[in-house]
Amino acid sequence: MSTPRRFSRCIGPRSRALATLLVLTALAWDSLGSVATGAEGSTTSARSTVHRPGLSTPVALVGSTRWVSVPVGTLWASSSGSRAVDRLAVSPPASIRAWVSTMTLSQKRWLVGKVETQALYATVVLVVARSGGWSRVVVPSQPTPRDPRGYPGWIPTWELTTRSPVSTTSLAVVTSATTWLRSAPDTGTLDRIMEISYDTRLPVLATTALAVEVSLLDGRHAFLRRADVALQAARAPSSATGARVVAEARKFLGLAYLWGGTSGFGYDCSGFVYSVFHRLGVTTPRDAAPQATRGVAVLRRDLRLGDLVFFRDGSGPIGHVAIFLGSVHGVASVIHAPNTGQSVTITPLSSWPNTAYAGARRYTR
Repeated sequence: MSTPRRFSRCIGPRSRALATLLVLTALAWDSLGSVATGAEGSTTSARSTVHRPGLSTPVALVGSTRWVSVPVGTLWASSSGSRAVDRLAVSPPASIRAWVSTMTLSQKRWLVGKVETQALYATVVLVVARSGGWSRVVVPSQPTPRDPRGYPGWIPTWELTTRSPVSTTSLAVVTSATTWLRSAPDTGTLDRIMEISYDTRLPVLATTALAVEVSLLDGRHAFLRRADVALQAARAPSSATGARVVAEARKFLGLAYLWGGTSGFGYDCSGFVYSVFHRLGVTTPRDAAPQATRGVAVLRRDLRLGDLVFFRDGSGPIGHVAIFLGSVHGVASVIHAPNTGQSVTITPLSSWPNTAYAGARRYTR
């Protein structure tokens, strides 16, 4: 993610009376699980794309481990202050696609400094505080100097579950921008369960030439199109070569920028980099500036496919990151998610002045 830098405060444990209130609040959320919000609209097509999760526990206790139970959980800088349009992301039923597509350009710009990051379905988080119907969590799989435990932010408690993924020898990793989990191994629309993102990882139960059967957090079995996933060992080593990084990154050309985004529904600059590398088994820091401190330093004249290139404004901190593509039509170029109002695109490296160039790092083999 690019500048500005974001800070959050942590709220400590509350009294027993508040704990009782939290239980009642979470149960109220659960009772709303089959009711669409007014902001979503009343069309059948919109309602068919939402996810209606079930809660396995009403309260996320401080210090407990939880898993994200919605397709994409958005982590906020605060547990208050969301807008009517944000109900599509924070109120049950959740629809990340409807939320992103409904927001105007100005509404998307409002997210800067308000959204911290996102976490995909079945991602593990640690609860570090709670307030009303919200839990402050850290995401261990998203490294950051802001918290050694993982990337911090507030998430609605109903979007978390105590149910962990089942243990299997292989995982289905989503390789398309998004895909649908279905209740049957076909390509119909009536059997859709929920739309999940690129890099979502689910335990594999069985495979055929056309479909992969996976286990969901609530115990149900579901199916993914075989063409939309890669099968890999649960503890597979990194497969990040420069060519593979570039091939994965190109899948998202034209995808609209989303501040804080780490999913195939929308990325910010460093979320785009983080997601592509994570898909290939390499965990980079979540934000651009710390990404520029890891890996291996590379001179500009030695850039190779898949190297990360960093930029700053004047003498300010690093605020942008891109992936080096090599020569595109004879011009050294990068692929990146520029900013709100733009989409993932290919840009000549020379488009930035020399004073903006802030170095490069290599995370590939």
